[in-house]
Amino acid sequence: MIGFAAGCASSSGGPLSAPPRTASAPGELRIELVFGTGADLDLYVTDPAQETVYYANSPARVSAGRLQADLRCDAAVAPRVETIVFENALAGRYRVGVDRAQTCESGGNAPEPFLVVVELGGQRQELRGEIRPGRFLPKAFEFERPGGEP
Repeated sequence: MIGFAAGCASSSGGPLSAPPRTASAPGELRIELVFGTGADLDLYVTDPAQETVYYANSPARVSAGRLQADLRCDAAVAPRVETIVFENALAGRYRVGVDRAQTCESGGNAPEPFLVVVELGGQRQELRGEIRPGRFLPKAFEFERPGGEP
């Protein structure tokens, strides 16, 4: 069971959806940031040990959280998906941040919609938001992973 609490991101509609994938292993925590081609967005996850996993700090020393891919403006695929995985998620509070690192050629000054998907133990929670140029949302989404068995 996960306790979810949304943070600072605004809700917005949009066609973004997480791509289908296979089921997670027991105890695995998967956090995905889904976005289009208008901007280079970066996913940040601060784990219960207060270490932040992102493109410049992967894997984490204590929790072993790992960023699977850092997709930039030159990644032609859409939607783009950045994923951070914790194979054996620690109990405690996790904070998800989203940074608009760069506006891509097709993006202009429009807000870039995004989708954050959190999956643990068969549970899934989603948050839709958008981010303007030059912004960093340090707490777009926050949740608690209770202790005990995965």
